[in-house]
Amino acid sequence: MSTPEESAAHSPLDVKDASPANDDKKSCCSIYDGNNDAKGYSWLGAGRGAITMANIFLFQALLALATDAAGCELGTPCENRVYGMRPASWVSNIQTFTSIGAALTMPLFGAVVDFTDYRRAAGIFTAGVMVAIQAVQIYTVPSTWLPMLILQAVAVVFYYAQLVSLYAYLPEMKRDVGEYKMAGFTANFQLVQFASQAGFLVIIAVITFVLKNPGAVLTSQISQGINTTICLVFFSIGWFKYLGTRKAVRTLPEGHSMLLQGFKNNFKTMINVHKNFKKGLRWFFLALAFGQAAAQAITTLSSIYLADALLMGPLMVSLFFLDVLVCSLAGCPIGAIVARKTNPNISYTLSYLYIFVALGVGMLTLTADTERYWAFIWGAFVGIGLGWLYAVEPLYLSCLIPMGQECEVSGFYNFVTVILAWAPPIVFSVCTENNVPQKYSFLASVAFFLPAIGFLMCSGKWEDVLEETKNGTVEDATAVTKDEDDGEKA
Repeated sequence: MSTPEESAAHSPLDVKDASPANDDKKSCCSIYDGNNDAKGYSWLGAGRGAITMANIFLFQALLALATDAAGCELGTPCENRVYGMRPASWVSNIQTFTSIGAALTMPLFGAVVDFTDYRRAAGIFTAGVMVAIQAVQIYTVPSTWLPMLILQAVAVVFYYAQLVSLYAYLPEMKRDVGEYKMAGFTANFQLVQFASQAGFLVIIAVITFVLKNPGAVLTSQISQGINTTICLVFFSIGWFKYLGTRKAVRTLPEGHSMLLQGFKNNFKTMINVHKNFKKGLRWFFLALAFGQAAAQAITTLSSIYLADALLMGPLMVSLFFLDVLVCSLAGCPIGAIVARKTNPNISYTLSYLYIFVALGVGMLTLTADTERYWAFIWGAFVGIGLGWLYAVEPLYLSCLIPMGQECEVSGFYNFVTVILAWAPPIVFSVCTENNVPQKYSFLASVAFFLPAIGFLMCSGKWEDVLEETKNGTVEDATAVTKDEDDGEKA
Protein backbone atom coordinates (compact mmCIF):
# COMPACT_ATOMS: atom_id res chain seq x y z
CA MET A 1 0.00 0.00 0.00
CA SER A 2 1.14 3.53 -0.59
CA THR A 3 -0.49 6.62 0.76
CA PRO A 4 1.06 9.97 1.65
CA GLU A 5 4.33 10.21 -0.17
CA GLU A 6 4.29 7.21 -2.46
CA SER A 7 3.08 9.14 -5.47
CA ALA A 8 6.37 10.99 -5.44
CA ALA A 9 7.74 8.21 -7.62
CA HIS A 10 6.44 9.61 -10.89
CA SER A 11 8.32 12.13 -12.92
CA PRO A 12 8.20 15.92 -12.44
CA LEU A 13 7.03 16.26 -16.02
CA ASP A 14 4.00 14.07 -15.33
CA VAL A 15 3.09 16.10 -12.25
CA LYS A 16 3.34 19.36 -14.12
CA ASP A 17 1.04 18.12 -16.84
CA ALA A 18 -1.44 16.52 -14.49
CA SER A 19 -1.66 19.02 -11.65
CA PRO A 20 -3.83 22.10 -11.76
CA ALA A 21 -1.86 23.45 -8.83
CA ASN A 22 0.50 25.39 -11.08
CA ASP A 23 -2.11 27.13 -13.22
CA ASP A 24 -2.85 30.17 -11.09
CA LYS A 25 0.27 30.67 -8.99
CA LYS A 26 1.00 33.99 -10.64
CA SER A 27 -2.57 35.25 -10.66
CA CYS A 28 -3.66 34.20 -7.19
CA CYS A 29 -2.09 35.45 -3.98
CA SER A 30 -3.01 33.57 -0.83
CA ILE A 31 -1.50 31.77 2.12
CA TYR A 32 -1.02 28.86 -0.27
CA ASP A 33 0.56 30.93 -3.08
CA GLY A 34 -2.26 29.97 -5.42
CA ASN A 35 -1.59 26.25 -5.06
CA ASN A 36 -4.94 24.60 -5.79
CA ASP A 37 -3.98 21.26 -4.25
CA ALA A 38 -3.19 22.98 -0.95
CA LYS A 39 -6.48 24.88 -1.03
CA GLY A 40 -8.42 21.68 -1.68
CA TYR A 41 -6.55 19.83 1.05
CA SER A 42 -7.39 22.63 3.49
CA TRP A 43 -11.12 22.60 2.65
CA LEU A 44 -11.25 18.84 3.12
CA GLY A 45 -9.44 19.13 6.45
CA ALA A 46 -12.10 21.55 7.67
CA GLY A 47 -14.79 19.03 6.70
CA ARG A 48 -13.03 16.20 8.50
CA GLY A 49 -12.72 18.37 11.61
CA ALA A 50 -16.50 18.74 11.72
CA ILE A 51 -16.99 14.98 11.33
CA THR A 52 -14.60 14.22 14.18
CA MET A 53 -16.43 16.49 16.60
CA ALA A 54 -19.91 15.40 15.45
CA ASN A 55 -18.94 11.82 16.26
CA ILE A 56 -18.61 12.74 19.92
CA PHE A 57 -22.28 13.72 20.15
CA LEU A 58 -23.35 10.76 18.04
CA PHE A 59 -21.56 8.39 20.42
CA GLN A 60 -23.37 9.98 23.37
CA ALA A 61 -26.74 9.59 21.67
CA LEU A 62 -26.05 5.97 20.74
CA LEU A 63 -24.98 5.21 24.31
CA ALA A 64 -28.11 6.86 25.73
CA LEU A 65 -30.39 5.01 23.31
CA ALA A 66 -28.66 1.65 23.83
CA THR A 67 -28.85 2.13 27.60
CA ASP A 68 -32.54 2.94 27.38
CA ALA A 69 -33.13 -0.10 25.13
CA ALA A 70 -31.49 -2.26 27.80
CA GLY A 71 -33.88 -0.87 30.43
CA CYS A 72 -31.17 1.06 32.31
CA GLU A 73 -30.28 4.67 33.06
CA LEU A 74 -26.99 6.43 32.40
CA GLY A 75 -24.82 6.71 35.48
CA THR A 76 -26.17 3.57 37.15
CA PRO A 77 -24.67 0.07 36.93
CA CYS A 78 -26.34 -1.78 34.06
CA GLU A 79 -26.25 -5.56 34.04
CA ASN A 80 -28.86 -5.86 31.32
CA ARG A 81 -27.92 -6.70 27.76
CA VAL A 82 -29.35 -5.57 24.47
CA TYR A 83 -28.76 -7.78 21.43
CA GLY A 84 -26.34 -9.84 23.52
CA MET A 85 -24.07 -7.05 24.80
CA ARG A 86 -24.19 -4.28 27.37
CA PRO A 87 -24.84 -0.78 26.03
CA ALA A 88 -21.32 0.59 26.57
CA SER A 89 -19.85 -2.44 24.81
CA TRP A 90 -21.86 -1.72 21.68
CA VAL A 91 -20.54 1.83 21.46
CA SER A 92 -16.92 0.94 22.25
CA ASN A 93 -16.91 -1.81 19.65
CA ILE A 94 -17.47 0.74 16.88
CA GLN A 95 -13.72 1.26 16.78
CA THR A 96 -13.12 -2.49 16.71
CA PHE A 97 -15.22 -2.88 13.59
CA THR A 98 -13.81 0.19 11.89
CA SER A 99 -10.15 -0.57 12.53
CA ILE A 100 -10.50 -4.07 11.15
CA GLY A 101 -12.34 -2.70 8.13
CA ALA A 102 -9.74 0.02 7.61
CA ALA A 103 -6.84 -2.44 7.85
CA LEU A 104 -8.49 -4.57 5.15
CA THR A 105 -9.47 -1.74 2.80
CA MET A 106 -6.59 0.75 3.04
CA PRO A 107 -4.18 -1.45 1.02
CA LEU A 108 -6.85 -1.84 -1.68
CA PHE A 109 -7.49 1.92 -1.91
CA GLY A 110 -3.72 2.45 -1.89
CA ALA A 111 -3.44 0.20 -4.92
CA VAL A 112 -6.21 2.14 -6.69
CA VAL A 113 -4.33 5.38 -6.03
CA ASP A 114 -1.02 3.96 -7.27
CA PHE A 115 -1.98 1.78 -10.20
CA THR A 116 -5.02 3.52 -11.74
CA ASP A 117 -6.11 6.97 -12.90
CA TYR A 118 -8.92 7.06 -10.33
CA ARG A 119 -7.27 8.80 -7.39
CA ARG A 120 -9.61 11.80 -7.54
CA ALA A 121 -12.61 9.60 -8.34
CA ALA A 122 -11.86 7.47 -5.28
CA GLY A 123 -11.67 10.62 -3.17
CA ILE A 124 -15.01 11.90 -4.48
CA PHE A 125 -16.66 8.50 -4.00
CA THR A 126 -15.51 8.14 -0.38
CA ALA A 127 -16.53 11.73 0.38
CA GLY A 128 -19.97 11.09 -1.09
CA VAL A 129 -20.46 7.97 1.01
CA MET A 130 -19.46 9.84 4.18
CA VAL A 131 -21.83 12.75 3.49
CA ALA A 132 -24.69 10.35 2.75
CA ILE A 133 -24.13 8.47 6.02
CA GLN A 134 -23.96 11.72 8.02
CA ALA A 135 -27.32 12.73 6.51
CA VAL A 136 -28.95 9.39 7.29
CA GLN A 137 -27.68 9.53 10.88
CA ILE A 138 -29.75 12.64 11.53
CA TYR A 139 -32.57 10.14 12.04
CA THR A 140 -30.96 8.56 15.10
CA VAL A 141 -33.95 7.63 17.29
CA PRO A 142 -34.83 4.76 19.65
CA SER A 143 -35.93 2.49 16.80
CA THR A 144 -32.84 3.10 14.65
CA TRP A 145 -29.89 3.22 17.06
CA LEU A 146 -28.45 -0.17 16.06
CA PRO A 147 -28.49 0.47 12.26
CA MET A 148 -26.96 3.90 12.93
CA LEU A 149 -24.25 2.25 15.00
CA ILE A 150 -23.43 -0.08 12.10
CA LEU A 151 -23.48 2.85 9.67
CA GLN A 152 -20.99 4.66 11.91
CA ALA A 153 -18.55 1.79 11.54
CA VAL A 154 -18.92 2.00 7.74
CA ALA A 155 -18.48 5.79 7.80
CA VAL A 156 -15.16 5.62 9.66
CA VAL A 157 -13.82 2.99 7.23
CA PHE A 158 -14.55 5.38 4.37
CA TYR A 159 -12.98 8.20 6.41
CA TYR A 160 -9.67 6.30 6.38
CA ALA A 161 -10.12 5.42 2.70
CA GLN A 162 -10.56 9.13 1.97
CA LEU A 163 -7.21 9.84 3.59
CA VAL A 164 -5.47 7.35 1.30
CA SER A 165 -6.55 9.31 -1.77
CA LEU A 166 -5.91 12.68 -0.18
CA TYR A 167 -2.46 11.98 1.26
CA ALA A 168 -1.22 11.02 -2.21
CA TYR A 169 -1.32 14.73 -3.15
CA LEU A 170 1.16 15.75 -0.45
CA PRO A 171 4.47 14.75 -2.10
CA GLU A 172 3.49 16.46 -5.35
CA MET A 173 2.59 19.55 -3.36
CA LYS A 174 5.97 19.46 -1.63
CA ARG A 175 7.81 19.11 -4.93
CA ASP A 176 5.86 22.02 -6.44
CA VAL A 177 6.47 24.53 -3.64
CA GLY A 178 9.65 23.29 -1.92
CA GLU A 179 10.34 22.08 1.58
CA TYR A 180 10.33 25.52 3.22
CA LYS A 181 6.88 26.54 1.96
CA MET A 182 5.52 23.05 2.52
CA ALA A 183 6.35 23.35 6.23
CA GLY A 184 4.14 26.45 6.33
CA PHE A 185 1.41 24.69 4.37
CA THR A 186 1.26 21.74 6.79
CA ALA A 187 1.08 24.12 9.75
CA ASN A 188 -1.85 25.88 8.09
CA PHE A 189 -3.56 22.54 7.42
CA GLN A 190 -3.43 21.72 11.12
CA LEU A 191 -4.62 25.19 12.05
CA VAL A 192 -7.60 24.99 9.70
CA GLN A 193 -8.66 21.57 11.00
CA PHE A 194 -8.26 22.72 14.59
CA ALA A 195 -10.32 25.86 13.89
CA SER A 196 -13.04 23.71 12.31
CA GLN A 197 -13.14 21.40 15.33
CA ALA A 198 -13.16 24.26 17.83
CA GLY A 199 -15.76 26.22 15.86
CA PHE A 200 -18.04 23.19 15.64
CA LEU A 201 -17.82 22.62 19.40
CA VAL A 202 -18.60 26.28 20.08
CA ILE A 203 -21.66 26.15 17.81
CA ILE A 204 -23.02 23.04 19.53
CA ALA A 205 -22.27 24.48 22.96
CA VAL A 206 -24.21 27.66 22.13
CA ILE A 207 -27.15 25.68 20.75
CA THR A 208 -27.33 23.38 23.77
CA PHE A 209 -27.11 26.40 26.09
CA VAL A 210 -29.90 28.26 24.27
CA LEU A 211 -32.09 25.15 24.22
CA LYS A 212 -31.26 24.50 27.89
CA ASN A 213 -29.60 21.10 27.46
CA PRO A 214 -31.96 19.41 24.99
CA GLY A 215 -30.59 15.93 25.68
CA ALA A 216 -28.10 13.66 23.95
CA VAL A 217 -30.39 12.47 21.14
CA LEU A 218 -31.66 15.87 20.01
CA THR A 219 -28.17 17.34 20.34
CA SER A 220 -26.83 14.58 18.12
CA GLN A 221 -29.55 15.18 15.52
CA ILE A 222 -28.73 18.89 15.42
CA SER A 223 -25.02 18.12 15.31
CA GLN A 224 -25.45 15.67 12.42
CA GLY A 225 -27.55 18.18 10.49
CA ILE A 226 -24.92 20.89 10.80
CA ASN A 227 -22.16 18.38 10.09
CA THR A 228 -23.87 17.12 6.92
CA THR A 229 -24.20 20.66 5.56
CA ILE A 230 -20.59 21.51 6.34
CA CYS A 231 -19.25 18.32 4.78
CA LEU A 232 -21.40 18.66 1.65
CA VAL A 233 -20.13 22.20 1.05
CA PHE A 234 -16.49 21.74 2.07
CA PHE A 235 -15.96 18.35 0.40
CA SER A 236 -17.56 19.62 -2.81
CA ILE A 237 -15.31 22.68 -2.90
CA GLY A 238 -12.21 20.67 -2.08
CA TRP A 239 -12.68 17.89 -4.64
CA PHE A 240 -14.59 19.57 -7.47
CA LYS A 241 -13.01 23.03 -7.46
CA TYR A 242 -9.40 22.50 -6.40
CA LEU A 243 -8.05 18.95 -6.39
CA GLY A 244 -7.42 17.68 -9.89
CA THR A 245 -7.23 14.31 -11.61
CA ARG A 246 -4.02 12.29 -11.68
CA LYS A 247 -2.60 9.53 -13.83
CA ALA A 248 -1.42 6.24 -12.38
CA VAL A 249 1.95 6.69 -10.70
CA ARG A 250 3.04 3.07 -11.07
CA THR A 251 2.52 0.19 -13.43
CA LEU A 252 1.10 -2.96 -11.92
CA PRO A 253 3.61 -5.80 -12.40
CA GLU A 254 2.47 -8.27 -15.03
CA GLY A 255 0.54 -11.17 -13.55
CA HIS A 256 -0.07 -9.36 -10.24
CA SER A 257 -3.53 -8.68 -8.81
CA MET A 258 -4.30 -5.11 -7.77
CA LEU A 259 -6.55 -6.54 -5.07
CA LEU A 260 -3.54 -8.15 -3.36
CA GLN A 261 -0.69 -5.85 -4.37
CA GLY A 262 -1.19 -3.41 -1.50
CA PHE A 263 -0.98 -6.22 1.05
CA LYS A 264 2.15 -7.56 -0.65
CA ASN A 265 3.76 -4.11 -0.44
CA ASN A 266 3.04 -3.87 3.28
CA PHE A 267 4.28 -7.38 4.01
CA LYS A 268 7.55 -6.89 2.16
CA THR A 269 8.11 -3.50 3.79
CA MET A 270 7.55 -5.09 7.20
CA ILE A 271 10.11 -7.83 6.48
CA ASN A 272 12.69 -5.35 5.24
CA VAL A 273 12.23 -2.97 8.16
CA HIS A 274 12.67 -5.87 10.57
CA LYS A 275 15.77 -7.05 8.72
CA ASN A 276 17.54 -3.75 7.97
CA PHE A 277 16.49 -1.33 10.72
CA LYS A 278 17.01 -3.15 14.00
CA LYS A 279 18.02 -0.09 16.03
CA GLY A 280 15.43 2.52 15.18
CA LEU A 281 12.67 2.17 12.62
CA ARG A 282 11.66 -1.35 13.70
CA TRP A 283 11.05 -0.26 17.28
CA PHE A 284 9.27 2.90 16.16
CA PHE A 285 6.72 0.94 14.14
CA LEU A 286 6.14 -1.57 16.94
CA ALA A 287 5.57 1.29 19.37
CA LEU A 288 3.38 3.10 16.85
CA ALA A 289 1.02 0.14 16.46
CA PHE A 290 0.35 -0.04 20.21
CA GLY A 291 0.55 3.69 20.96
CA GLN A 292 -1.81 4.76 18.18
CA ALA A 293 -4.24 2.02 19.17
CA ALA A 294 -4.50 3.58 22.62
CA ALA A 295 -4.51 7.18 21.36
CA GLN A 296 -7.30 6.56 18.85
CA ALA A 297 -9.43 4.91 21.54
CA ILE A 298 -9.36 7.98 23.76
CA THR A 299 -12.08 9.95 21.94
CA THR A 300 -14.58 7.08 21.72
CA LEU A 301 -14.02 5.81 25.26
CA SER A 302 -13.97 9.34 26.70
CA SER A 303 -17.40 9.98 25.22
CA ILE A 304 -18.70 6.92 27.07
CA TYR A 305 -16.88 7.73 30.30
CA LEU A 306 -17.96 11.39 30.40
CA ALA A 307 -21.62 10.56 29.81
CA ASP A 308 -22.01 7.36 31.81
CA ALA A 309 -19.51 7.69 34.66
CA LEU A 310 -19.23 11.48 35.11
CA LEU A 311 -22.83 12.20 34.01
CA MET A 312 -21.87 15.08 31.74
CA GLY A 313 -24.52 16.44 29.40
CA PRO A 314 -23.92 17.59 25.80
CA LEU A 315 -23.01 21.14 26.86
CA MET A 316 -20.38 20.00 29.35
CA VAL A 317 -19.00 17.48 26.86
CA SER A 318 -18.68 20.23 24.22
CA LEU A 319 -16.77 22.41 26.64
CA PHE A 320 -14.62 19.50 27.82
CA PHE A 321 -13.40 18.61 24.33
CA LEU A 322 -12.94 22.29 23.47
CA ASP A 323 -10.74 22.49 26.57
CA VAL A 324 -8.72 19.49 25.34
CA LEU A 325 -8.31 21.02 21.87
CA VAL A 326 -7.16 24.41 23.11
CA CYS A 327 -4.71 22.95 25.61
CA SER A 328 -3.27 20.62 22.97
CA LEU A 329 -1.74 23.73 21.38
CA ALA A 330 0.32 24.20 24.54
CA GLY A 331 1.60 20.63 24.22
CA CYS A 332 2.99 21.05 20.71
CA PRO A 333 6.07 23.12 21.64
CA ILE A 334 6.81 20.80 24.58
CA GLY A 335 7.55 17.95 22.19
CA ALA A 336 9.97 20.09 20.19
CA ILE A 337 11.71 21.46 23.29
CA VAL A 338 12.24 18.03 24.85
CA ALA A 339 13.41 16.62 21.49
CA ARG A 340 16.01 19.39 21.13
CA LYS A 341 17.32 18.95 24.67
CA THR A 342 17.42 15.14 24.40
CA ASN A 343 16.36 13.46 21.14
CA PRO A 344 13.07 12.62 19.38
CA ASN A 345 13.01 9.07 20.75
CA ILE A 346 13.09 10.26 24.36
CA SER A 347 10.51 12.97 23.69
CA TYR A 348 8.19 10.47 21.96
CA THR A 349 8.57 7.98 24.83
CA LEU A 350 7.84 10.63 27.45
CA SER A 351 4.72 11.76 25.55
CA TYR A 352 3.28 8.25 25.82
CA LEU A 353 4.16 8.04 29.51
CA TYR A 354 2.71 11.48 30.23
CA ILE A 355 -0.63 10.73 28.52
CA PHE A 356 -1.01 7.41 30.32
CA VAL A 357 -0.30 8.97 33.72
CA ALA A 358 -2.62 11.94 33.02
CA LEU A 359 -5.45 9.64 31.95
CA GLY A 360 -4.89 7.33 34.91
CA VAL A 361 -4.90 10.10 37.51
CA GLY A 362 -8.15 11.51 36.16
CA MET A 363 -9.94 8.19 35.88
CA LEU A 364 -8.91 7.07 39.37
CA THR A 365 -9.87 10.30 41.12
CA LEU A 366 -12.87 11.80 39.29
CA THR A 367 -16.44 10.73 40.04
CA ALA A 368 -19.90 12.04 39.16
CA ASP A 369 -19.89 13.95 42.48
CA THR A 370 -16.58 15.70 41.84
CA GLU A 371 -16.73 19.43 41.13
CA ARG A 372 -16.87 19.96 37.37
CA TYR A 373 -13.81 22.21 37.24
CA TRP A 374 -11.61 19.23 38.18
CA ALA A 375 -12.75 17.45 35.02
CA PHE A 376 -11.72 20.46 32.96
CA ILE A 377 -8.33 20.59 34.67
CA TRP A 378 -7.95 16.91 33.81
CA GLY A 379 -8.94 17.64 30.21
CA ALA A 380 -6.30 20.36 30.02
CA PHE A 381 -3.55 17.95 31.08
CA VAL A 382 -4.75 15.30 28.62
CA GLY A 383 -4.82 17.91 25.86
CA ILE A 384 -1.23 18.91 26.58
CA GLY A 385 -0.19 15.27 26.26
CA LEU A 386 -2.01 14.76 22.96
CA GLY A 387 -0.48 17.94 21.53
CA TRP A 388 2.95 16.74 22.62
CA LEU A 389 2.41 13.32 21.05
CA TYR A 390 1.11 14.48 17.69
CA ALA A 391 3.77 17.17 17.39
CA VAL A 392 6.74 14.89 18.05
CA GLU A 393 5.54 11.79 16.15
CA PRO A 394 6.02 13.22 12.61
CA LEU A 395 9.34 14.73 13.72
CA TYR A 396 10.54 11.33 14.91
CA LEU A 397 9.35 9.61 11.75
CA SER A 398 11.09 12.17 9.54
CA CYS A 399 14.37 11.37 11.29
CA LEU A 400 13.94 7.65 10.64
CA ILE A 401 13.03 7.63 6.93
CA PRO A 402 16.06 6.73 4.77
CA MET A 403 16.86 9.11 1.94
CA GLY A 404 14.72 8.35 -1.11
CA GLN A 405 12.58 5.80 0.76
CA GLU A 406 9.68 8.08 1.67
CA CYS A 407 7.30 6.12 -0.58
CA GLU A 408 7.55 2.75 1.12
CA VAL A 409 7.93 3.97 4.70
CA SER A 410 5.12 6.55 4.68
CA GLY A 411 2.64 4.13 3.13
CA PHE A 412 3.51 1.49 5.71
CA TYR A 413 3.24 4.11 8.47
CA ASN A 414 -0.42 4.75 7.67
CA PHE A 415 -1.18 1.05 7.67
CA VAL A 416 0.50 0.51 11.05
CA THR A 417 -1.55 3.28 12.69
CA VAL A 418 -4.76 1.24 12.28
CA ILE A 419 -3.52 -2.33 12.49
CA LEU A 420 -4.14 -2.69 16.26
CA ALA A 421 -6.79 -0.02 16.75
CA TRP A 422 -9.38 -2.78 17.30
CA ALA A 423 -7.71 -4.07 20.47
CA PRO A 424 -8.39 -1.36 23.14
CA PRO A 425 -12.16 -1.30 22.48
CA ILE A 426 -12.25 -5.08 22.82
CA VAL A 427 -10.44 -4.83 26.16
CA PHE A 428 -12.97 -2.20 27.28
CA SER A 429 -15.89 -4.38 26.15
CA VAL A 430 -14.54 -7.51 27.87
CA CYS A 431 -14.07 -5.57 31.11
CA THR A 432 -17.53 -4.03 30.84
CA GLU A 433 -19.17 -7.38 30.16
CA ASN A 434 -17.53 -8.72 33.34
CA ASN A 435 -18.79 -5.93 35.61
CA VAL A 436 -15.48 -4.07 35.85
CA PRO A 437 -16.08 -0.38 36.72
CA GLN A 438 -15.68 1.92 33.74
CA LYS A 439 -12.68 3.77 35.15
CA TYR A 440 -10.71 0.52 35.35
CA SER A 441 -12.00 -0.62 31.96
CA PHE A 442 -10.80 2.66 30.44
CA LEU A 443 -7.45 2.41 32.17
CA ALA A 444 -6.94 -1.15 30.93
CA SER A 445 -7.74 -0.04 27.37
CA VAL A 446 -5.21 2.81 27.29
CA ALA A 447 -2.59 0.56 28.93
CA PHE A 448 -1.51 -0.15 25.34
CA PHE A 449 0.71 2.89 25.84
CA LEU A 450 2.89 0.75 28.16
CA PRO A 451 4.17 -1.79 25.58
CA ALA A 452 4.73 1.16 23.23
CA ILE A 453 7.00 2.72 25.84
CA GLY A 454 8.80 -0.60 26.26
CA PHE A 455 9.47 -0.92 22.50
CA LEU A 456 10.84 2.62 22.30
CA MET A 457 13.20 1.88 25.18
CA CYS A 458 14.64 -0.97 23.08
CA SER A 459 15.90 1.48 20.47
CA GLY A 460 19.64 1.88 20.08
CA LYS A 461 21.65 4.98 20.90
CA TRP A 462 20.44 7.97 18.94
CA GLU A 463 23.71 8.29 17.05
CA ASP A 464 23.47 4.63 16.01
CA VAL A 465 19.85 5.09 14.94
CA LEU A 466 20.79 8.01 12.69
CA GLU A 467 23.69 6.06 11.21
CA GLU A 468 21.44 3.10 10.50
CA THR A 469 18.91 5.43 8.86
CA LYS A 470 21.61 6.95 6.68
CA ASN A 471 22.87 3.61 5.38
CA GLY A 472 19.68 1.48 5.39
CA THR A 473 17.36 0.70 2.49
CA VAL A 474 13.70 -0.28 2.39
CA GLU A 475 12.99 -2.34 -0.71
CA ASP A 476 9.78 -1.79 -2.62
CA ALA A 477 7.47 -4.67 -3.44
CA THR A 478 6.32 -3.29 -6.77
CA ALA A 479 7.96 -3.20 -10.13
CA VAL A 480 9.09 0.27 -11.13
CA THR A 481 8.76 1.37 -14.71
CA LYS A 482 11.58 3.03 -16.58
CA ASP A 483 9.71 6.36 -16.63
CA GLU A 484 9.30 6.25 -12.85
CA ASP A 485 12.95 5.43 -12.41
CA ASP A 486 13.98 8.30 -14.67
CA GLY A 487 11.67 10.60 -12.75
CA GLU A 488 13.21 9.65 -9.41
CA LYS A 489 16.71 10.24 -10.77
CA ALA A 490 15.64 13.62 -12.09
